[in-house]
Amino acid sequence: MKFTNKKRGFTIVELIIVIAVIAVLAAVLIPVFSGLIQQGKDAEAKVVVNTLNKGLAMTTTKPATMQSALEAVETNVGINVAKLDETYAKTGNKILWDSEYNTFLFVTKDGEKVSAPNVDKFTDKEINLWAVAKTADDLKDDYSHYWYGGDVAAVEVATGFDAGEAKIGTVNYVNAASAKNVTIRTNGGTLTVNAPKDSVNHYGESSYVYVQDIYTESYHEHGNVDVVKIDKGHIVLEGAANVGSVELGSETTSASLSVKSGATVTIVAKGNENSTIDNKSGSEIREATTEEKETSKQFEGGFGTETSPYLVKTSEQFDQIYEMYKNGNVGLKYFALLDNIDVGDLKKWDVACENTYSVALNGNGYTLSATPYAQAAPLFGIATNCVFTDLKLTTANDLGWSLCWQLTNVDFNNVDVVYPENVVTFNYGFSAYSCTVRGNINFIDCDIKANVKIDSKYAGLFIGNYIQGDTNCKFVNCTFDGEFRGPQVSMFIGNTNNADKCAHTFIVENCSNYGSIVGTISSTYFATNGGSKYEAEEANATLQGVTKGNGTLSVSALENGAVTLTVGENNEYILNSNLASTYKYKVSLVSGISLYENGELVGSSYVMIDKTFTSASNLATGMYKANVISDNLVDEKQTYGNDVDSMNGRHYVYDSALNRYIIETNDGTYDGKVNGKLSALVYVYDASGVLVGTVTVK
Repeated sequence: MKFTNKKRGFTIVELIIVIAVIAVLAAVLIPVFSGLIQQGKDAEAKVVVNTLNKGLAMTTTKPATMQSALEAVETNVGINVAKLDETYAKTGNKILWDSEYNTFLFVTKDGEKVSAPNVDKFTDKEINLWAVAKTADDLKDDYSHYWYGGDVAAVEVATGFDAGEAKIGTVNYVNAASAKNVTIRTNGGTLTVNAPKDSVNHYGESSYVYVQDIYTESYHEHGNVDVVKIDKGHIVLEGAANVGSVELGSETTSASLSVKSGATVTIVAKGNENSTIDNKSGSEIREATTEEKETSKQFEGGFGTETSPYLVKTSEQFDQIYEMYKNGNVGLKYFALLDNIDVGDLKKWDVACENTYSVALNGNGYTLSATPYAQAAPLFGIATNCVFTDLKLTTANDLGWSLCWQLTNVDFNNVDVVYPENVVTFNYGFSAYSCTVRGNINFIDCDIKANVKIDSKYAGLFIGNYIQGDTNCKFVNCTFDGEFRGPQVSMFIGNTNNADKCAHTFIVENCSNYGSIVGTISSTYFATNGGSKYEAEEANATLQGVTKGNGTLSVSALENGAVTLTVGENNEYILNSNLASTYKYKVSLVSGISLYENGELVGSSYVMIDKTFTSASNLATGMYKANVISDNLVDEKQTYGNDVDSMNGRHYVYDSALNRYIIETNDGTYDGKVNGKLSALVYVYDASGVLVGTVTVK
């Protein structure tokens, strides 16, 4: 029997029929399924916004800003709306908060609004609908925005804006289109407003509000502001407002001010007499004097008081601090930074550390950088009754510098030092904060991140040198991370040699060393010239919650006798070493010098002279028992190499014919003599230039 298998495919007509059937089914079913999917999304959205609105309902007071609404929801139902919105944003949907009806809702990518099941009211005014924004592009739609994009230098907005938890340097609100009634909340920084048709309600904190133009319906202040300046329009200080000063109009423009009951403002400055003040607060408002207004013009604004500090935005304005104090201490004045500032060359500021400054400087999180011209020059020479807050310090070259030289009753609150790469300093007693101290000194929440090498004597990271008088030092929540190398180094105080001559207390609470502190003599926290009191001072200090973290503290291991320094018959130092030939050496000669004029003592100084050796066979010619003669030739000799007086800028050069040093001054001709014998420090470096140890000879 024969079987045959006949295979037969679809004809073209049959295929067309099948495709047509599938198309008909798709046309019918896809909308059905899409509708079901959308219904599911809408149902989910309704559940989400219903939960959010339950969180709002648990708060009796209607939130004034989206920040308050989000805080209420997170507190009451544990939902972070900003993070939740990230999930839904992938689908093109947005979670919105309606400030008019105080309700949450969804808006789909097609613009359809989805509310909670029991909510039947929400506004169609986009300005009253608040969305979460993370980028500048998110700010381009017509909704008002709650910022969730982290700290930024500036944002440009044309609708309502809530900075949230972010630190934003400047919020610029500009609108020349249709009139709006917007709410803006800042979290520090600067707010500028240029909206001639608008009414703006401001909440939160701000150092400076500058209203260039606003509609008659006015700018309404509800928050805490140091300085408000308005060129044109009307400003109302509402009941909760706390404003340091208001500057009304200019010489060519006028503005008006209304102060509601409960609001406070200390000083008002009128640009011209056409500007008016309507005070319903019941408190006295002082008008600025002509002198105060002229001084204020040297800065971005402000009057130097606690509530209205001088506002500093440029290096030129920062220089005005020096101009203010150069002729004597003018008393405590308040300053606030509005930007990062490079103060430039410190020569102008370092006038033999003679200027006394009483400043309260609020950095507002900004950075001061400087260009040291030599060793660790100070910015503020003698700092008395000062407060430095929320400030960062850095250097513009590879030299370290000090914020202050001498401290008397000074507080550092959240003042951080961040140095780039590696920094060197020649000055003993170096610290980025201060060299010498007396009185009550507090370091709170101060952190140092730096790699610093000091080539001479002793140093501390926070206080470089010594105690000048009765002193109470307190260090709370302070840290160090990096590397600190030198002959005698410690974390907090580089030299407590004078501490036993005065009353003092050292308190350390919750501080940590995460870096490496390396020296021939090293201490965790307190040091002493020569190292004899390291343990004693640390034992006497109050230490609470202190840890070395992951940091290290080490003492360089040079065997006694490995390197010696002796004085020869010809008044010279002779270096001897049994170390390998690859090691290099430097001898630092340090001595006190008395200066005389016509036989009368007129002052004293220190001289530090460094001599570098490529091998141990070199001789170090020194000033051992040598007299010092002045030669007033400083204007003719501008190059001194390493022979630099580290204290006062006087220079010493060696006269080989006379075998003595000559002091060159720019302040007269003096006789001089060495105060006793010199001290000599020998620094030993390995082949890579790393300091491995020191030897002290007296």
